[in-house]
Amino acid sequence: MARPARVRLARVFAETRAAAARTKVHRVTLTGTVVRLLADKGFGFIQGPDDREYFFHRSAAPEFDRLDVGSTVHFLPTEAPKGPRAESVVRA
Repeated sequence: MARPARVRLARVFAETRAAAARTKVHRVTLTGTVVRLLADKGFGFIQGPDDREYFFHRSAAPEFDRLDVGSTVHFLPTEAPKGPRAESVVRA
């Protein structure tokens, strides 16, 4: 006997939630210093604690207009096709 569609969908959703919970990635926030800022172009670079330079775009920094060279920031490190990238950039 075939299961009702509602039961099948509930099972699929439960399996999807369980798979997502198993693959959840814990992201580490790093602290770094803004070393270059091209405000007119809308991007800059952060020197991380691992001595790598992370690119960040204006869209990744809600307080972009308040940042200056030398500002200490917290960010989420990611890897992009062109190299290290910073997301969720906020002033420390």
